[in-house]
Amino acid sequence: MLVVEGVYENGQLRLDTPVDYRKPVRVRVEFLDELSAAVHPPANHDPDDRMRRLQASWEAGRKITAGMTGPTLSEEVLAEREEEI
Repeated sequence: MLVVEGVYENGQLRLDTPVDYRKPVRVRVEFLDELSAAVHPPANHDPDDRMRRLQASWEAGRKITAGMTGPTLSEEVLAEREEEI
């Protein structure tokens, strides 16, 4: 299986790497949301861009969870494990 990343924009799919198939071939296209794209950048990315993407992902996560109350996931897991002992 060959994996090639790219960008879908205005009805067009632009691949990051050229592909030369002579015959029709089945493909699977997976649309990544912004958080996934931040964590899994294109294969030909530059390291500074990856850091900017990770920072954007972290900030997006903070916005999503802003205002949430109650125990954290870590606290819940620890409490569950203590109950099992």
